[in-house]
Amino acid sequence: MNKYALITGGSAGIGLAVARELALRGYGLVLVARSEEKLALARESLMRDLNKEIDILTLPLDLTREDAAQTLFDWTQQQGLIVEVLVNNAGMYFFEEAIVLDAAKTQALIRLNILTLTRLCQLFGAEMAERKLAAGRVNPVEKAEPAYILNISSYSVYMPWAGWSLYSASKAYVKKFSMALARELRSRAVVVSCAAPAGVATSLLGLPGKLARLGRRCGILMRPQTCARRIVRALFRQREYIIPGWYYWPLIPIVKCIGWCFPQKLHRLLTKIFSA
Repeated sequence: MNKYALITGGSAGIGLAVARELALRGYGLVLVARSEEKLALARESLMRDLNKEIDILTLPLDLTREDAAQTLFDWTQQQGLIVEVLVNNAGMYFFEEAIVLDAAKTQALIRLNILTLTRLCQLFGAEMAERKLAAGRVNPVEKAEPAYILNISSYSVYMPWAGWSLYSASKAYVKKFSMALARELRSRAVVVSCAAPAGVATSLLGLPGKLARLGRRCGILMRPQTCARRIVRALFRQREYIIPGWYYWPLIPIVKCIGWCFPQKLHRLLTKIFSA
């Protein structure tokens, strides 16, 4: 039976690039995102670029809905899909102070970045663990090939700067939850990894075009394909925590220090950049 990788937010950016990497490793794909049109374009792009026979299923679904995780899990069960890799990539980002962010945006961000991700890990993690346990009973001699859960956090966990309060806090939750879940599922043949990409050239940041192009040329912003390749390689090496790009590790104390020492100046600068 075909083994599938399910990617939320799989219609563009890091999600689409991760999907491509997993398809190259022989997985069928389930792409989930809100826009049916973008999913169709992503599927067409993958079929064209991969130049190989691959099973790609798409499901348009608003993952900010309270019942989104259960709806998605039930759909995969009805389709009879064996999800061997779950990638929680879908996320929401606003550069706005917490006290002026309206209730609808606040709830949507928390539901998508925290609630839906958590429930998907619970539902698929339990199914994966039970399936691997059953496989071990059938063939106790051979060690079961693990299933994988990849949660996409963010380098912003080290940057709780003004304007990013809700976003960086939600991604810090993803990091802590993922690392604890990894220890809970380690003995059950389910590998859990958390990736914290830094600057990646996607539309999520909302940078002005000139700055985005400059960031790519200077190497500050990584191409989604490069980021995805490094993340997927580390995932299958069973690394619990992944920052794609070794050069971002020594910058952690620096970005923390900047936030502590220059909070108001930094906020004014970022406000000017993102409102340009």
